[in-house]
Amino acid sequence: MVVVLSSDEVRFGSFRLDPRKRLLIGEESTVALRPKTLEVLLLLLSRAGQVVSKQEILATVWADTTVSEYVLTTCISELRTALGEDRKQPRYLKTLHRGGYQFIAAVESTTQTISGADRPTSASTPVVGRENELQQLDGARRRALSGQRQIVFITGEMGIGKTTLADEFLRSSVRGMGPPDDAATGQRTADLVARGQCVEQFGAGEPYMPMLEAIGRLGRELEAPFVVDVLRRHAPAWLIQIPGLLPPEQRAELRRELPAETQEHMLRLIAAAIEALSEQRLLILLLEDLHFSDHATLELVSALALRRGPARLLIIGTFRSAENCIATSTFQSLKQQLMLHRQCEEIVLEPLSRAAVDAYLSKRFAGLALPSGLAATLHSRTEGNPLFVARLVDQLLEDGMLEVDPQAGKLQLAAADIARHVPRDLRALIEQRTDSLAAVEREVLETASVAGMQFWSSTLAAAIGSGREEVERLCSQLSRRHGFLVAGENTDASLPDLGARYVFNHAFYQQVLYERMEVTRRQRLHREIGSALRQSWGGRATEIAGELAFHFERGGDIANAIDFYDKAAVAAAGHAANREAVGYLDRGLALLDGMEDSPTRRSRQLDLLTTRGPAALAAFGYAAVEVLDTYQRALALARQHDDPVRQVSSLLALAIWHQTRANLAIGEQFALELIDVAERIQLPPPFIAQLRNPLSQIRLYQGAVEEALSMADAAVAAIEILPIPTIPLDSRPALWAEPRVLLHCQRAAASFALGRITQAAKAIELALAVAHELQHPFSLAYALCWAALYEDTMGRAEPTIHLARQAIDIAQTYDFPFWEGIGKIFCGHAIAWSDPQRGRAMLHEGIELWRGTGARLANTEHLNLAADASLSANDVGAARSALDEAHTHALQTGEVVFLPETIRLQAECRRRAGAAIDEVEATLRQAIAVSRQHGTKLWELHSTLALHRLLNTAGSRAELTAICSAFDNEPDAREVAEARALLAEQSQPHASPSAPRVGRVPRAVQCDAADHGKNRDDRQ
Repeated sequence: MVVVLSSDEVRFGSFRLDPRKRLLIGEESTVALRPKTLEVLLLLLSRAGQVVSKQEILATVWADTTVSEYVLTTCISELRTALGEDRKQPRYLKTLHRGGYQFIAAVESTTQTISGADRPTSASTPVVGRENELQQLDGARRRALSGQRQIVFITGEMGIGKTTLADEFLRSSVRGMGPPDDAATGQRTADLVARGQCVEQFGAGEPYMPMLEAIGRLGRELEAPFVVDVLRRHAPAWLIQIPGLLPPEQRAELRRELPAETQEHMLRLIAAAIEALSEQRLLILLLEDLHFSDHATLELVSALALRRGPARLLIIGTFRSAENCIATSTFQSLKQQLMLHRQCEEIVLEPLSRAAVDAYLSKRFAGLALPSGLAATLHSRTEGNPLFVARLVDQLLEDGMLEVDPQAGKLQLAAADIARHVPRDLRALIEQRTDSLAAVEREVLETASVAGMQFWSSTLAAAIGSGREEVERLCSQLSRRHGFLVAGENTDASLPDLGARYVFNHAFYQQVLYERMEVTRRQRLHREIGSALRQSWGGRATEIAGELAFHFERGGDIANAIDFYDKAAVAAAGHAANREAVGYLDRGLALLDGMEDSPTRRSRQLDLLTTRGPAALAAFGYAAVEVLDTYQRALALARQHDDPVRQVSSLLALAIWHQTRANLAIGEQFALELIDVAERIQLPPPFIAQLRNPLSQIRLYQGAVEEALSMADAAVAAIEILPIPTIPLDSRPALWAEPRVLLHCQRAAASFALGRITQAAKAIELALAVAHELQHPFSLAYALCWAALYEDTMGRAEPTIHLARQAIDIAQTYDFPFWEGIGKIFCGHAIAWSDPQRGRAMLHEGIELWRGTGARLANTEHLNLAADASLSANDVGAARSALDEAHTHALQTGEVVFLPETIRLQAECRRRAGAAIDEVEATLRQAIAVSRQHGTKLWELHSTLALHRLLNTAGSRAELTAICSAFDNEPDAREVAEARALLAEQSQPHASPSAPRVGRVPRAVQCDAADHGKNRDDRQ
């Protein structure tokens, strides 16, 4: 902090102080003082006659950094030397034992106001070498001020100055300093600044923690009425989660009034609230240490970046590179996505140059001559890391290797070998500071480093064998006096009584303390902390299973570590955090791999793999290689362990994996083996009927639709008698989605292709009802996508878009890329009927996303939809290309059920390209023949309708009449209704022939083909 004296001049004794020029002048000359030493003098002068505690001086002068009392002692010593007084007989500075310091001389000034309030912040580490970065931030601010929302990530290694850069930028923004926003008035608007800190969390982590902190601080410290009003209007569910903004009784009343909110809804609410906060003034949201962020916060950042419409919003996030944290990969993916679409910019901080280090020294020791070669030596030893530079200089001053000579006006380097006596990096500096602590303080701090970045006093007390009260006293002392810790807030009253919460002031403190500890002691402490946490949490220990697993693994208790990694995975999957679940299981499997082979080890591996399969499938998609690897290993172990039940679940997954990859022949082998094993171990017939579903799906895509429907009918009937349990006896999920949803959707698919529309509609209705009842996200996305497909095939655009968007929202919320892709395919196709360009873009985006999971089954259908959308846009070339690919795929894989639609659309492409009627007719008759071969009545009707539009003969009319009769008791799908309307129209006297239409495209974009539409009764 910089203390500002409003007087023109201050006099005391024989000295004069010029506050503006920041000069101390003696009787004969200017007295050189280091900036921090001058800050201490200014603070004491501002409180002349009063005792100022050491803690207050440290908190004021070194507000933004952590230093020991020794630094203050050095400054006081420098002041005494500069003022020429004896410590034992002071004239200016009086030392009070354990109290602080008092300025005891009389002070005269032009204006008697000497204030420490409303003063700008001044970092103890001067900002040097970051001019371009500050300009880049100011440019982003100006764009945000004009309504263009901005996202800026400041990245770099630990200590590189990310926070220092952000602080320097914010100093000008929060106080309205810097270049003017309005050139005419020369004014710069003061901005709203909300600041949140991400801290390392074990397990899934607390959602939105830094965002809650940021908004809470904005409300409590600066703009309480404004923030409360905005939150009450836009995000009341958030208002009750932020302590201190409302009185307890108002929070309780508001909590009673509000319904339960989903995470997706909470995200939309806070996004709207943040935009509302930025309506009148620019809002700068600083999120520090995003490498420790929870996934929900990153999703919110993404949502704010991707939302449309203007917003005076600037989000600045700092991220420590090369940090192996749970959120690192998610952050990198988010950053790449936003940068790809030019919706964010990144400032990568590099180490300081030698010239910048020299500039740092010049600013820090303003007015003093510097020793030759000091900047080069510091740069060499620290490699330009700003934090290391600052800490190394601090250490040199504390050790007396750097001395201020105020009389000579220079900084002197003592005759010593810096490379030999000074620590090479911050690790050594932290170790030295730790060693200076009392033994009991050091024990608490070292034990805390084992507990983690944040910890509870009860955990430390149990591990140390001391009382909780004593531990909290020592932690508070470590926080206030030494700056190692920060007291954390515990706003969740539902947690067990764990005592006070503390957080390390910097991750590097925890890291250095942890790594310097003896391995044996470290292992013992991990075990004790893990046991203490498990006991404290009792029956709720599964809520911190990830943290417990970590401690037991580091403590060498492998059995408990594996058990809690398993529990952590189950809990994560229960919250749809499937990638986290996979990560936990991989840790457990890695521990098992290091154990000696035994039946027990193989059994536990099989347990973990069977849990990993559904999580991997949900996270990566049906056809992901992670799914194949999981179930191949599980099947091998199940066979080796002679566990036929696990063989069944593995064979089921492998059959579907190969089927989804369009490896229909291999999938068929696994499906048949699945049934064989189920029959061999004499599973109940209803179970076996349900286990035929993979074979039913394969038969459907192979074109054996009647056989597929027969198996689907039997499975649906069986599930009413004896459903496969979602949770078997060993508590492992057998399927990744609710079996009833799977089976009803399969029955709908086969029914629809055969033209049994009523039966298909009923099956879809049942699947949706089950999925909505269970509120199981994966099952709901599954059912919604099938319902969207049904509506799309029926030709109803609005219901298709509505259902598909619901599926997309769920898939994006819970990270189901497979279903997100499917949803976008159907949504895009329906949109293309009225907006071909926008629809095609979404459709192709969906195909790419879906293919990215490794999926290839139904590729023919998706390419058919892409071709249909291209015809809507009159892009015959793109349609032909998609259909050629679809045709090739169908023939190569045996996925022929959609081939009639491919051939029909190829006929439309040929017609639009001006092919002869005979050629188009031959293509359509080929489509009809293939449809009849498979029994797909709906596809046959599509092609027959196209044929009649092309020929408009009595014969084609008879053919259309015949196929329409198959739908006499069915509701009208789009083409069914068009066929009936056309036949009714042409049965009227003097009916005019209709223009030919082959593709499922809107009439508004049909080509005029009257030359093909003449009556051709003479051919019949």
